[in-house]
Amino acid sequence: MIKQDTDLEFAYKYPFSEEAKRVVSALNANALNPVPMAMGRADLEECLSKGFLNYGDSYNKLEYLQSYVYSRLLVSALKNASFISKYAAAEAYRSYMALERDTKDNIVRVAGELGIDVDINGEYFSMGMFQFLKHAPPEGQLALVNLRLGSGIINIDKLQFAQLLRIAISKAIAVGLPIKYEDIPKQVVSYAKEIKLPQPQVSMQRPPGRASAWIEKLMFLPIDDGRHRVVNLILAPYLINVKGLEVDAAKAIIIDYIEKCKTVNPATKVNEEYISYQCRYAKEHGMRPMSLKRAMEELGGAIDFSMLMEK
Repeated sequence: MIKQDTDLEFAYKYPFSEEAKRVVSALNANALNPVPMAMGRADLEECLSKGFLNYGDSYNKLEYLQSYVYSRLLVSALKNASFISKYAAAEAYRSYMALERDTKDNIVRVAGELGIDVDINGEYFSMGMFQFLKHAPPEGQLALVNLRLGSGIINIDKLQFAQLLRIAISKAIAVGLPIKYEDIPKQVVSYAKEIKLPQPQVSMQRPPGRASAWIEKLMFLPIDDGRHRVVNLILAPYLINVKGLEVDAAKAIIIDYIEKCKTVNPATKVNEEYISYQCRYAKEHGMRPMSLKRAMEELGGAIDFSMLMEK
């Protein structure tokens, strides 16, 4: 049985966790369930087409946890290593978005699930140098030169630690994939053949289309909040994978945009290292920008979308 709502909430946010596995096991679901299987297919298609998966509270949490199991079966049935890599990165991004909103205690709990020993130190998370180097990338936002270091202890803020955990989560999700083909139910294999696979990307060195006109307008609209999410969910994937710019060119445009934003609120944690990382991430994973509808749902409190609508 599921112990309490907090257990289900944690499992829903972090479906790779031991808590999620326990919740799913408690369901005792032996027969294939078409509803979560369809949800798993939809999520997998979003992972493969956009390069990320949004976190939200609209799903039935138990159905979502089952759908995560199906999405793993479905991506395995596709027999494509690059799809598995993209799927793991996109699912990790969903949990990363949950981490941004979660409590420090839950963040430490996630870290423990991933074998990362960390302590809460006021506004920061503290960890030993060896522990940090084991899990962090050698450059970008988490490069040592950008962090607080003393007596062999690294202190990083919530956003930085969530970024470090995102990398570890992606690796954790990829564990056990692909599932052996003979272990995948035949119905799932058949269902996988209906998945809409992403089309090969082509360079798009042309003026933006009607659907992305709002993003072009956004780059002239300074905002005072939500800027790190605008960079990683909208601007970096748009400039890299829609307009076809190289990382350095996209980075320069985003830096200029952040400077505009500083005129309305100079306080920001979005620096050049963060921007570089997000541009490279968007390129490596083929990440597509968030749609206008999703942006209005996720960032309505930070952006005046009435300024971006076509007239």
